[in-house]
Amino acid sequence: MLLQIPVQGFFAVNAYVYADDSTMRGFLVDPGAEAERLLDIIADKNLVIERILLTHGHFDHLGAADALRKALGVPIGMALEGRAYAEDPWRNLSAQCGSAITLEDVDYFDASQRPLLTAGTCRLMAVPVPGHSPDSVLYRALDEDLAFVGDTIFRGSVGTSQFPGGDAQQLRASLVREILPLPGQTVLYSGHSEATTVAREKATLQALAARV
Repeated sequence: MLLQIPVQGFFAVNAYVYADDSTMRGFLVDPGAEAERLLDIIADKNLVIERILLTHGHFDHLGAADALRKALGVPIGMALEGRAYAEDPWRNLSAQCGSAITLEDVDYFDASQRPLLTAGTCRLMAVPVPGHSPDSVLYRALDEDLAFVGDTIFRGSVGTSQFPGGDAQQLRASLVREILPLPGQTVLYSGHSEATTVAREKATLQALAARV
């Protein structure tokens, strides 16, 4: 089961549930806002969330994570480089938008090791894709052609590198190294657009490859 759930905070963002169809156990990815609504959906569909995952540490992706961690009693996972964002409202941009969001009790992982994360029978590999932010990762499913890509690539465009810690050259390299080689049918689920595929974005990715 895969649910794309648009949530609205200061910005709109896509949260995702990726769960085992038989046991309804799985992941919650990028719960940026509307914790109570997400909890209602989880309860209504009899889902058992085993782990919250963050693609990166900007507040519009992590805004509801701490409330959900407490309500569900599950860990939050993000890349080691995300600590600076989780602990600093200025770096995660929440302070600039009128709030001060931080996270506690995060399970940081070394994305360079490409850890395998499991929930129910769902398996996701964390893959580093720095550029939008130093801690950006994508979560690639090992048993089907899909990946949660955060703000690294969107339908018809690529992520921005304008925020603190962003790096345009790193972003291009990440896209060419980690996304372009994926099978064309791989569905890319992003933070701020409808789903797309590697095949649909191939011309953009190939153009970037020429610049790396």
